[in-house]
Formats: sequence, structure tokens, C-alpha cells
Amino acid sequence: MTLKSLSLYTDCEIFYDEPMSKHTTLGVGGKADYYIKVRSVKDLQTLTEYFLHGNVPYKIIGNGSNLLVGDKGFRGAIINLNGLCRIERSEDVVTVGAGVPINAFIDFCLENDVACSSALFGIPASIGGALVMNAGAFGQNISDNLLCVRTLKNGKIVVYDKNQCGFGYRTSKLKEFGEPIISATFFGRYKTKESIRREKETAIISRKAVQPFGKTCGSVFKNPKGYSAGQLIDGVELKGYAFGGASISKKHANFIINEGGATAEEVRDLIKYIKRKVKSTFGVDLIEEVEYVGEF
Repeated sequence: MTLKSLSLYTDCEIFYDEPMSKHTTLGVGGKADYYIKVRSVKDLQTLTEYFLHGNVPYKIIGNGSNLLVGDKGFRGAIINLNGLCRIERSEDVVTVGAGVPINAFIDFCLENDVACSSALFGIPASIGGALVMNAGAFGQNISDNLLCVRTLKNGKIVVYDKNQCGFGYRTSKLKEFGEPIISATFFGRYKTKESIRREKETAIISRKAVQPFGKTCGSVFKNPKGYSAGQLIDGVELKGYAFGGASISKKHANFIINEGGATAEEVRDLIKYIKRKVKSTFGVDLIEEVEYVGEF
């Protein structure tokens, strides 16, 4: 079976030499050899088996909100799981496909009177990506009400309970496992629409007040213990500083904005410069939240 013939045996959409700048929120990145949209777990099993046997590198993505893809692109396949978008409620649990956007999950919970991480509304991530990095905001984390996660391991579905996932601050063992997440189940305890809506609206207002709009990858750095990454960067007076088309937000220093025409190299150089300045001034090592993918 060839890659082209896979489209005959699956419901996947396959694109060749696809610019990754079209599929990341930062809007930079070179071409992937293959960019594939998956709509079912069965098709994902077929794809991963094909690439493993063919020794073809692949990378699973959702909304591309925390990715910096190199200007030279990705030699292999980028597999987008946004097609895994089913949400189901059964009594007091909600099961969500890995490709469901956080906002869609929260809106579903609101309509069904169940608790969820409402404060995360506005984070442009899918459930799968959010779980890998244990996304959080305003005191809530995506893992708070989690019961279990399902992944594909060697073509078979594996279930990990919350404790096995090893969630920490902006990290999890799911990253180490390197297995595609296909769905997750959350405890859906009752919560009124009004309280969920209030949390959601508070998150929207707070986010608008402190975070910039435009092409960004979200927070660039994790907050070091006892510090705010944004305040450290502000402390070395780098707000507004730019490398080419990439600049540090004047609104929140932990965001880098693609002002138009930025390259991945410019973004990476700016990240390196920020780290050097903060280290030399405060003696603090900043660690990226953004993930580097492909060739630079």
C-alpha cells in the first residue's frame, strides 16, 4: 500500500508539501512532506501502523497553538486529529475526542449543567494537546476533573487513569509516552449554567485585559517557581523588542507576536535572546512552553 492509496482505504484527507504556517496559531513554519486530517480512530490506527512499518517520522497535532515549526519544514507526516471531535455524556461522565477544541468542550458542559475547566475558555488548544501539557489558567487545569485518557499504543487502545498520567505544572507523562491521544473522560458533576457562564465570562474578560491578540503561540515560557515569566521579561525591558517580524508583546511580555512575515528562525532567536537576558540579570532559567518541531 502506498501513501496515495491510503486515501482509498481511509477517510483521511492527505496534502503534500503543505505549508505549516497555515496550521499553527503563530503562522510560521515550512512545508511538511505530508499533512493528514484524520476523522476516525480506525484511520489513525491504519496511518500510524503504515508510518511505523515504513519508518516514516510523524507528529500528532491539534490546533497548533503551542508549536514552532522550523522554516525548513518537517520531513515526514503531520497528522491532525481535529476530526476526532465527538463529545458524549453518560450520567455523570463526559467523554471527549482529542480533537475537540477547549472552547467547544466548555460550551458543551455549559449546555449540560456539568462542571468543567471554565477558566480555560479562550485557550486555542484541542483537548489532546491541552492534556499533554496540562494546560491551565486562572487557577484551573484541564486535568482537574479528569478520570482517564485513551491513547493508541502499537495500534491498540490503551487506557490510563489520571494518576498514571503524572500531571504537573504544564507537563505530564503523556508527553513522555509519545502515544496519540484519542479521547479523554471527565467527571461531570452537576454545576449550574449560571455558575459555568460566570466563570467563562470572567475568563474572557481577564484574558482580553492581559493577553494580546494576533498571531501568537500562547505563553512562550513556563512560570519559574516563585516568579512570573512575563514580569521577568518585563524586568529586562524587552516589551516591544523585535527580531525581524517577531516581536515581544507590549501588552504581556510572555507572548511573541508574528507582526507579519516573521520566520521561525526569528522567533527562535528572539526566544534565545530573552532567555540570555533574563538569566544574566536575574539568574533564572526560563523554560519554553512552546514545542519545537521540524528543521530549523
